[in-house]
Amino acid sequence: MKRHFVIIAVAFFAFLMFQSCGNKATISGTWIQPKGDYELAEEQGFTLLDDGSVLPINMGYREWYAWKQDGDQIIFLGHYTGPTNPGDFSDTLKVVSVTDEELLLKDLGGYEVKYERRK
Repeated sequence: MKRHFVIIAVAFFAFLMFQSCGNKATISGTWIQPKGDYELAEEQGFTLLDDGSVLPINMGYREWYAWKQDGDQIIFLGHYTGPTNPGDFSDTLKVVSVTDEELLLKDLGGYEVKYERRK
């Protein structure tokens, strides 16, 4: 009887772990800044592909081309194509939260940017 109870408890715990892993939101996908108090001429955002590449969407002179996640940080590699100081750069942002619908990033200065997932 005691052994039977242990087996049921272990199976239940494994089921809970499996369920919680399945509900974890992935950061891959297309993320667009919602239009808020300011109106962007065009939508801005990016698509994070599973292979580590980035497809920027109207990001201006900042052309991200690669990304990786390290703990609660996301690191973007890109190339600045603007008229002053063109060249390669990296951006490290903190992932404040990620759900199936929303991604909230914070830069090192504390500025937060919200993105909405495009399905």
